[in-house]
Amino acid sequence: MQGTLNNYTKFSKKWGGVRKAYEGHEAPWMLTGGFMFPSLEVLPTKGNALPAFTPVYADEEARTIVPLYVFEVKAVDGTKVSVVKNEEGTRAKVGMKLMVTPGSIGATGSPATVTAIDSSADDVDVLTLTSSIGSVGGTLVEAGEDNKIKVVPNTLTPYDSFVDEYAYALDCEACWGATSPILERRIVAIPDVIKTALKDAGCVFRFSPRK
Repeated sequence: MQGTLNNYTKFSKKWGGVRKAYEGHEAPWMLTGGFMFPSLEVLPTKGNALPAFTPVYADEEARTIVPLYVFEVKAVDGTKVSVVKNEEGTRAKVGMKLMVTPGSIGATGSPATVTAIDSSADDVDVLTLTSSIGSVGGTLVEAGEDNKIKVVPNTLTPYDSFVDEYAYALDCEACWGATSPILERRIVAIPDVIKTALKDAGCVFRFSPRK
């Protein structure tokens, strides 16, 4: 039997791989040791990537890492919501519960479930939801069973991760700070409530709008 496949592959052409998503040459600061995703089901489907600097919850006792999915809204047409897509590909999944990003980390929302995804466009995914939510320029965040933000992030991923065709497990590092600014126009949307959660967890990140 083969061992766990790490998949530390520079999947994207621009983000977190060849073209860094942070300034300077000093690498981000990592938590000691690596973490395992609890299952491949928490990751984008094969052929798509979890991009660098995705918010995640890293459990230093259980040694697990769980991503929080946030989507920037480009258009709303009834129950069809177009969300930004870049080199990482399609991150949403059918069955995912999404809600408008709340103003505080412990607030509840009114989630809608993804029932279908049109991924044919290069720049957006069109999500069909069970109800109409979201507004252009806003964000949708993955919701848990309690209708709150699914996991409270305490770190970010330092590089792109994707599921190889033959992978049955995947591990990842978790970064909690960086000397140089994170270029937020090169990463997935991180709303203020998530930035506050990262700061409250002890993370040291400066986010720059410079592209």
